[in-house]
Amino acid sequence: MKELGLLSADMLALDEWEIPRDHVVINRKLGEGAFGTVYGGEAFFDHIGWVAVAVKTLKVGSTSEEKVRGGGAGRGEVPGEG
Repeated sequence: MKELGLLSADMLALDEWEIPRDHVVINRKLGEGAFGTVYGGEAFFDHIGWVAVAVKTLKVGSTSEEKVRGGGAGRGEVPGEG
């Protein structure tokens, strides 16, 4: 995709609240709803180690509004921050 000009370095940069995929392990499916599926897993943080997390994946074709609303689930907090 990069060769086609569809992928830039900016698109690969993580936002402040995002966690690199290689720091997340998904263990099991917790549930499924209109917008996607929620999995239980663990995420690694440099300052505290491994922490239990919920990971929501969105269905293909979800709108921006659905992604923000997320069916009632809010963004999580990183333990020890904020």
